[in-house]
Formats: sequence, C-alpha cells, structure tokens
Amino acid sequence: MESMKGFLAREQFLASLPSIHRRKAAKLVSVANTDIDPLTARQIRQSLSSQNHLARVLSFQMLKGGVAKTTSAMNVAIRLSHYGFRVLIIDLDQQANLTFALKQWNEQQPVWLDILENRIDIQKAILQIDQNLDLIPSNLNNSVIEKVLIRSHRNWVNSVNYYLSKVIKDYDVIIIDTAPSLSMLNTAVTYASHLVVLPVTPDPFAFLGLKKHLMELDEIIKEFNLNQLQKKILLTRVDGREKLSAKYIQI
Repeated sequence: MESMKGFLAREQFLASLPSIHRRKAAKLVSVANTDIDPLTARQIRQSLSSQNHLARVLSFQMLKGGVAKTTSAMNVAIRLSHYGFRVLIIDLDQQANLTFALKQWNEQQPVWLDILENRIDIQKAILQIDQNLDLIPSNLNNSVIEKVLIRSHRNWVNSVNYYLSKVIKDYDVIIIDTAPSLSMLNTAVTYASHLVVLPVTPDPFAFLGLKKHLMELDEIIKEFNLNQLQKKILLTRVDGREKLSAKYIQI
C-alpha cells in the first residue's frame, strides 16, 4: 500500500503544477496498484523534461521594485530543485538580495561582470547551494555591467545567451533574477529567455510598471524576432479579503 508520506508528496507535487499539465502528470505518478512504488524525484524530472513541460531559461523581470520578484524567483528555483530538477539560478541584480537570501554574499566571489569581461569561465563562477541547486551570485560590481556593454564592440544583445550556452546542457532549468529596470542587460536576458515571468502586486503603481514593461517586451520581441518567447504575469502578495486584491484579480 502507498504510505501516507508518499501520498502527501504526490498530492503536493500535482497541486504545484499548472492545471494544463496536471492530468498528464497524474498518470506519470499514479500509484493506484499496490505493487507499484511512487516515482522518485529523478524519475519525475526525467518524465516531465522529456515532454517539454518546462522552459529551459526563465527570467523574472519587473520595472517596479518591491513586487516579490526575487522571492518568487528563489522559491521557484528551490521548489524545482526539491523535485529533482537541476537548477541554476543567476543573480543579475546588483543589490544582490537573492545572493544574501541564499547566504552567499562575498565581495571577492566572481559575478556576472567577471564572466562578461572574460576574467573567469562561467563554470568557475558557479556555487553549489544544494544537491540540485547552483548559484551565480551578485554584488555591487555588477552595477557597471551597463557601461561595459556600451563600450563593448561585441554583439551585446547576445551577452547572456552566449555564456549560458556553455552550461545549459548541465541543467534542466536556468532561472535569472534581474534588476528592476529597463536596461541593455535586461534586454540581453530577454533575448536569452524562453519564458519571462512578470511578478506584480495588486496595486495601481505596480500595474503601471507592468504596462510599461509589457510594452518594452513587445518592442524587444518585434526587434529581435522573438516570436517564441512566452510571457506570464504572476500576482504576488494577494489577499482576497482586500478590495485592491479582489479588483486586480479580475483584471
């Protein structure tokens, strides 16, 4: 018989999936027969990855700060790693809140600037956080990336995609946390992404930022012919008891 622990783990996993994938996943993890053991996290990862249920590169972006962007990126990365997915999370925000949250702050640690200027190979900038979770940290040195891109004579829009191509085969998912801005670096992140997640809180100022960011993404998609790029809006800090939350959930 299936143990209560196995049943709860299966139900928790299914509940975490988008509804469009839930039925297929339920068949994969079915344990109706008493002589069948629950699938392991590794088996689930292999099954879902083979069916393209996950985008390879996800970036969390939003023009307005304070919308739980970093928190959302970190939670998704940790949750996926618990399910057996090999996850690389990249902190490209010079504020380094993600790096602090994962207790990896170190001014001497290589960051994306060092990778961009070819001072270190991307593989050597990666820190192992957990069994299936790795991190490329950030610090204030990343604040000059924009100047480096402006001075560069290389194809700056490919400045993220080029380096990710060296490690993407080692991971199931790469998650990028970006600074709250419309910048050359964030354009390069968009160019490298399969899915852009836009966290937004239910308030008018956040939705103004969302509107502006969506306009910027549409221009990038048009300019660089990124017709396969997906965009998803993620409502955060929602409280159904509050009028603002109820109002914006309906939009």
